[in-house]
Amino acid sequence: MAVAGGASVDATASMGGLFASTTRSRSYRRRSPIPPEGHRCASIRLSEKAHAVAFAFGRTASAWTRTPRGASLALDASEDDGILELLAAAEATRRGSSDPDSPDGPRGLITVGGDGICLGLTASWSLTFDASSDGMGFRDEISLDTGETAESKVPPMLFQSGYDPEADVAWETELGSGTCRATTFDGAHRSLLISWIRSGQWLNGQAARRRLLLKLIRGPRVPLRALVEEHTMVPKLSMSASFAEPSEPGNKSGPSGRRGKDRGNKGGRKGGRNKFGDAVSRASVREVKRAGAPPPIPSGDGALVAVACRGGSVGARVWLHRVNVGGDDGWVPHRCELATPEGVEAWVFGEWSRSDVGLLVPGVSHQTHPAGNSCVYRAKRTASILDGEKSSSKIFSQPYEGYPTDDDRWPVPTYSLNDAGVTEAAAAVPAARGEGGHVLVAPRLNGQASPGWFVLDTSCAGFAIEPSVADRLGMPAFGELSVVGVSAAALSGAMRRGTTISAGCVDVPAPVYMEQSLAAALRTPPAPVGSDPSAGGGLVGVLGTDFLQHCVVELRAPRRVPGSPTAPSFDVFCFDPAKYEPTDRVRAAWQRVEWIQGVPHVRVKLTVADDGLTPEPSLEQKLPRGGPQAGTGAGPENPATDGSGWEGRLFRLSLGAGGAGAIVSARAAKEWKMVERTVGLQPGGVMSGPGEERSRLAMVEPEVVTGRLRRVEFAGGRFETVRALTHTSGDPPDLALSPHADGALCADLFRGCTLVLDFGRNRIAVLTQQVD
Repeated sequence: MAVAGGASVDATASMGGLFASTTRSRSYRRRSPIPPEGHRCASIRLSEKAHAVAFAFGRTASAWTRTPRGASLALDASEDDGILELLAAAEATRRGSSDPDSPDGPRGLITVGGDGICLGLTASWSLTFDASSDGMGFRDEISLDTGETAESKVPPMLFQSGYDPEADVAWETELGSGTCRATTFDGAHRSLLISWIRSGQWLNGQAARRRLLLKLIRGPRVPLRALVEEHTMVPKLSMSASFAEPSEPGNKSGPSGRRGKDRGNKGGRKGGRNKFGDAVSRASVREVKRAGAPPPIPSGDGALVAVACRGGSVGARVWLHRVNVGGDDGWVPHRCELATPEGVEAWVFGEWSRSDVGLLVPGVSHQTHPAGNSCVYRAKRTASILDGEKSSSKIFSQPYEGYPTDDDRWPVPTYSLNDAGVTEAAAAVPAARGEGGHVLVAPRLNGQASPGWFVLDTSCAGFAIEPSVADRLGMPAFGELSVVGVSAAALSGAMRRGTTISAGCVDVPAPVYMEQSLAAALRTPPAPVGSDPSAGGGLVGVLGTDFLQHCVVELRAPRRVPGSPTAPSFDVFCFDPAKYEPTDRVRAAWQRVEWIQGVPHVRVKLTVADDGLTPEPSLEQKLPRGGPQAGTGAGPENPATDGSGWEGRLFRLSLGAGGAGAIVSARAAKEWKMVERTVGLQPGGVMSGPGEERSRLAMVEPEVVTGRLRRVEFAGGRFETVRALTHTSGDPPDLALSPHADGALCADLFRGCTLVLDFGRNRIAVLTQQVD
């Protein structure tokens, strides 16, 4: 159906999760590693044992303890045979004609737009897509009104995403920074699935079926309410009073009836206590109150369809509702759930009506992100873009690469002017290593010395800051973000606007921070030189890729000289990309960065153990199933300049995680027999992390196992006997690993080496001290 509401899944993922810090500190009895808190935190703990596509396509157990009365949920053997007829009927309902190529039907470029509420702010949005029977291109845009005046000259809070079918590239821009990149693997697939379902392009006959896998799970002669209650992927807890869809007046059988009320009060757990604590409940209620309740579950029959991109690892479920349009029966989407590593993204559609251009569109689209942020989007206009006004290739193509230097809405970063002889001195940043190997830097905030340390976090797309520091610097607050951190502790806070943030010779204007309580997240060295002693020092912020994209960062971390009484030096430099001259060794060591939802991933060659216990070659040395694929939006490659010729296993680059050299996904650890082939240890003790209105301490999960990987190899060198950990019971949602990634490379890996980050050119280099 042509959906008239909401930013794509990437918009809220970018907005609601990218600001969350990945820092986490854990104390173990055996000094075991420190698993990270994922930068896209989730409020829902799902089992990560099941593959996301299998999760969407499989028959999950009932979300309720018993089947609703009067609903026969037995699956007929012939139901799968009706998928094509069901999709054809839904497409005919959408277009108002059974002939998708009818000359009187909607075709060409269509724009649907309106207003709404997102992250506690008023929003305007638009979705432009190709309504032709074979059209799959789209462009999605959402803009937030922060209340800042035009005189302040700050960049817009704007998010865009799109898919260019001619280049086969999915792309997205980051909220606040405006950085635009092609996104790959599940980052691309999440954007495609949600936007195609919202626009109705998933029904476009052969064009859609060439790109999608579809399966009829249940229906079409089953009550819609029974289908939602029986097959929702959202845990029972999230179907409580804050999240549940209201029943229609007089309907007492659903979550708003007596049973739903009881479950909402008790949270589905003995003792009546909400699993996530009162802070999350209040944050969610506050957002839901502003966004409003989702459209109610209508009475009548429904059907359930599973959808996934071909070759992908992310799946969705779509609940269709039987409606009567113009005297004829038809089908429209009522609900969509997207299974992701962080949790379940839920959309609910309602108030369907025929637009002026002939498409049936919903008047309301309600979104609930895995982190609990709720948004609502109302359709106010639908228009056709006439031929000649704008070509589809121009609308759907990636507008630019990197930072928008040619758009005066985004102020351009400035760089210190120095001659070649003093460039390195000007690029130096006060730096130290934290507990667990974290990289700590002391930037200048609004022209003043930072009162404490910022952790450099490549898995965080934005910035985070202590509320007290933001208040002290007079940073205005707007909106609200709610995420969940360590042990499901609540993290919520406003967005804060800074004037500048500077490190080395780089000065980035108008940064947007999420305020977070970070003081207990990490033990830090004494306050950086030049800071105000009365400020207290400690960890006060997170420096993410919104800053790192504007410079070339060199981390020089040599090992201690044997017998030396002094600790090795540790230096961090932020260079002007235009003046940075890599050495010959750096040029030879470049590796390409692959971006998945704004997070950098790199490829490494890995050996678990030289034990001969696996067939040759070792399982971990085979090329992964997540190799470059058509349709992922990987974009062009240039082996001479970006190291794209280097092959290996795909790992997320997570400098915000410390205490271990690597985290291996539960899937990869099982596939490689990691626990059996290494000396596995089960750490105990407690873990600590940032939280609000709740204890920061929680017991370490017994399923966390550590061991030593024999070798991790980059193009420029290798590391031996690398300390690694894995979660044997499944990756926790706050780890937020892509299904295509085999794990994460952590800060503690990068000792005895030089690490060069050139995110503006999508490349990194790792140079170890000794290369055999």
